[in-house]
Amino acid sequence: MTSWTRPWDYLIVTASNAAQAQAYERQLDLRRRLGLLAGAGEVLVAPDPGGRRVGSGGSTLCCLAAVLQRRLAGRAVAAGPEAWLEVLRTLRILIVHAGGDSRRLPAYGPCGKIFVPVPGESDSAIPVTLFDRQLPTYLALPPGPENAGQVVVTAGDVLLSFDADAVSFDSPGMTGLACRAEPQQARGHGVYCPGEAGRVRLYMQKPSPDAQRAAGAVDRYGQSLLDIGVLGFDAATAVTMLRAFEVAARPDGTLCWSDEMGMRIESAGLDIYREVCCAMGDEVTPDNYRAAVRAGGSAWDDVTLGRLLESLSATAFSVRVLPRCGFLHFGTTRQIISSGLDLLASDHGVSSLRTHLSVNNDDAGGQVAGEHSWVEGCRIRSDVRLGGENVLAGVDVDEPLSLPRGVCLDVLAGADRHGKPAWFVRCYGVDDTFKDPAGQGATFFGMPVEDWMKAMQAGLEDLWPADAAGQERTLWDARLFPAVAGAGDYRAWLWLADPAGASARQRAAWREADRYSLSEIANLADHAAFHSRRRQIRAREISQSLRRMFRNESGFSAAELACVLGDAADRGELAARLLAEAQWICDDHASPGAWSAGFGFSRIMYSLASAVASLAGRENAELLDVLPGLDRAITPALRTWLETLGLVPRAGQTVEQWTRQARAAAFRQVNLTIVASGRTACTQPHSAMRTDEIVWGRAPARLDLGGGWSDTPPYSLEWGGCVLNAAVNLNGQPPIQVYGRVIGEPVIRILGIPLTQPPPTCTCLATMVSAPFTGLRPPKAGIDQAF
Repeated sequence: MTSWTRPWDYLIVTASNAAQAQAYERQLDLRRRLGLLAGAGEVLVAPDPGGRRVGSGGSTLCCLAAVLQRRLAGRAVAAGPEAWLEVLRTLRILIVHAGGDSRRLPAYGPCGKIFVPVPGESDSAIPVTLFDRQLPTYLALPPGPENAGQVVVTAGDVLLSFDADAVSFDSPGMTGLACRAEPQQARGHGVYCPGEAGRVRLYMQKPSPDAQRAAGAVDRYGQSLLDIGVLGFDAATAVTMLRAFEVAARPDGTLCWSDEMGMRIESAGLDIYREVCCAMGDEVTPDNYRAAVRAGGSAWDDVTLGRLLESLSATAFSVRVLPRCGFLHFGTTRQIISSGLDLLASDHGVSSLRTHLSVNNDDAGGQVAGEHSWVEGCRIRSDVRLGGENVLAGVDVDEPLSLPRGVCLDVLAGADRHGKPAWFVRCYGVDDTFKDPAGQGATFFGMPVEDWMKAMQAGLEDLWPADAAGQERTLWDARLFPAVAGAGDYRAWLWLADPAGASARQRAAWREADRYSLSEIANLADHAAFHSRRRQIRAREISQSLRRMFRNESGFSAAELACVLGDAADRGELAARLLAEAQWICDDHASPGAWSAGFGFSRIMYSLASAVASLAGRENAELLDVLPGLDRAITPALRTWLETLGLVPRAGQTVEQWTRQARAAAFRQVNLTIVASGRTACTQPHSAMRTDEIVWGRAPARLDLGGGWSDTPPYSLEWGGCVLNAAVNLNGQPPIQVYGRVIGEPVIRILGIPLTQPPPTCTCLATMVSAPFTGLRPPKAGIDQAF
């Protein structure tokens, strides 16, 4: 391993088009504000140019071009490969490929596969998504050699679990990561044929087991090396790829491939795992290169493939085999069920589960019965019976609901063709993919679409425009799904799963209904409403589990509390619950020396004050405008207790007045808790002063914010002295009063006043200082860490 351990300079998520890019940017911006992207520097979203699908290879080139344009700025026109190499050698770039229109996973088209909700415990304000579970593994990947630059490409629809310490990117050129798998399992993926010292002899795309054996890809134990979709390459390889695909600067300063190459990329697509990787390897030849890319579905002509081989084949190609690797794919409707269950079983430490998956649902009175199914983003007020292999997403269940085996249902908010609010009812089969043309494998509810149409007495003109050619008659473009006026009107269309049993009136109603294709719905769906629904359900869940969210080891922050309050259906009621929780801590669990209980009160009060202040949005905002109904939600007992703190909400009271008083109460309790905890005997550090001895002195502290700057306290002060009460002077500003205490590990947690900027150094004036402090940084688990 090298000593170059700085964070990633860029995290780039790719998107299919500008609309998807905007949706991704909103999700990433939310995570940035909540402090969930601390391991990355600049976070970008790179859409495919002009909304035309260019494949993972084309998207990778676009990402590299975007970075170079940002770094070179005005020099982009004059800059060439030498300047590109100079820039890229200084950078670590992580690319997560997330483009795609979810034709095999229609329920999550609005969010993209990368933001599909998945099972997982979290202390965050937002539901856990595939991206949130992927990112820690990707960010932990090690750097390459110093001054060589590093680009890592990953797939956004796969959840990998492996030990990042087992990975090395020290070899020059391209390095791929692989795990051992049965040849039958590997046949649908990339396969490495290993040579000496980790070198790759050949790289194959979707080879049959026999082809794997013929190429020597199967080892003596009957295992092949399956490509897990992670590629790392250095700056020199990045420049080689840019040149191979004729990327150059245009007069306007942008970097783009030539017109001729652009036509090929935009018409045939450029897959980095196919056209690029298959061109590398010690034993690659024109014949086996063409055979490999053709097996992977490449439509590039032989002449152009020959030129690519000539440009890329000299690049060194290595493979690193992971000793253990979990590989869960979330690319299809069936896979989210099977992979979701496998993920849940892994989280619970069991081999398998016979149940259904409940992911971020509001179970308000109803129960779900059934196995091997996926239920997500639903409000369940009545019972649900699932036949198995079902997906139920975004549905309000107000009356008993039954789904036959293999039937999926999702309800999506949006607008109809006239711009009026509507809900799209999408009922289909678990194995329907929507990308195949009619007569060429397309199925609807598991039967050939022609058979379904016959049972419905429907013609081609009922599903597709009259001028649609045969290849254009895919289920993606078929007008199959009715739009309804209310979210609960989906029940009128559940019979579509059994067209043979439908009445003539029902079939006529379907033909006359305002129907839409998935392609149209992708443009008419309300993306904000999709995410808002999920966040509202998450906010309700948090409001019902405040004690767990504010436990000592939780990383739930003031910023996340502000997010929850913003999403909550009743902010005032939630705030009242928080105040009641603070009262419970003081009345029932606070005692002399009760360190965690005392700080639990302070944490809740300070977090609530900070969250309310951030929600106010303007000066002189009134408290009851920001938290409507708070005064009515407070019980008489809670009101009496708040009177003692001066925190009873009153009409006309400003947010600034109330939050100032709440923070003062938090600091008072911190001080009392510190004093109380000091009455118990404790072991002092070697050469420290006695507990009854106070000496004032200056102790310099250097600011170290490797994990990212947070302007919300508390902060953690590394071991270097025992602090009970300290005044921190930052860059000559007035001292900030802080309180802290050694808590077992060599860390002192401090509750302080928010800092307006990240200062490079600070000076602490403290009591009982036994050595200089060595650092000031936010707590590892998040701001407003439990005390």
